[in-house]
Amino acid sequence: MDPRKFSRQVAAYLTQLADLHDPGEFEAGIAGLADDGAKIALDPVLAAEKLKMLVEDNGGKVVSAADPARIPRATKN
Repeated sequence: MDPRKFSRQVAAYLTQLADLHDPGEFEAGIAGLADDGAKIALDPVLAAEKLKMLVEDNGGKVVSAADPARIPRATKN
């Protein structure tokens, strides 16, 4: 997440829930998880093929699973 897009208060709240990383670190982070043999769930309808290849090329396993936010997102839009 780009830290310029939210206030300090929002950043403080989010850091209690997750580790925040710069968008430029995304590919390296996924590759690092895959290097450790992680199983990574991807929605085959929404996830880019490049993401699937990144996981598999680094030794991880892709598990196909529907995005749990797909229906709420469709309802909102």
